[in-house]
Amino acid sequence: MALNINHLRTSDLAATPLEKQFLLEAKGLHQRARRLNDLVQFILHEHHGIKGWD
Repeated sequence: MALNINHLRTSDLAATPLEKQFLLEAKGLHQRARRLNDLVQFILHEHHGIKGWD
């Protein structure tokens, strides 16, 4: 099963309109995938906090 990065529902992603626009402006599939990965990692860190210092 192939992942179509263009078909992912960004409405399900807890991202700001600016972050979603950042994904849309990617030059190609590889760049969009990297940006999506970075955005998801950022959201996870923001939501769960960075652990290991307590």
